[in-house]
Amino acid sequence: MALAGQALAQPDLAAQGKAVFEDNCAACHRVSGEGLPPTFPALKGSALVLGQPPPLIDTVLKGRKGLATMPSWQGTLSPPEIAAALTYVRQAWGNQAGPISPQQVEARIR
Repeated sequence: MALAGQALAQPDLAAQGKAVFEDNCAACHRVSGEGLPPTFPALKGSALVLGQPPPLIDTVLKGRKGLATMPSWQGTLSPPEIAAALTYVRQAWGNQAGPISPQQVEARIR
């Protein structure tokens, strides 16, 4: 799913993000966003999801180790795809947080 170079309005970004999420994240975090705690954390109502963007973006870019390992998505998904998925996650299941732009993702890539 290539989103590179596309300027998407927020609802379109979230709609694109739903597809990215379902293809790449839902197996662990579930389509409902409720995860499978404690192994796969819930995204619905998550402080990380609803908080400031940098820690959330870094988690997706770099992955995370814990009971289960979340892979690094940097190099697998493009910044526009990551931005779309995170915008979806921040606005799905009753979550009410602002969108994430591809530029915000690109700024966190090191």
